[in-house]
Amino acid sequence: KFVTVCEKYGIVKENILDLTTVDRCIQARGG
Repeated sequence: KFVTVCEKYGIVKENILDLTTVDRCIQARGG
């Protein structure tokens, strides 16, 4: 499920509100 969020919010990294979501996405990707 994290992959979907990452692809969806991955492009909207500028959104500070979704910054936490992007952070989790990066960890899920193993970055």
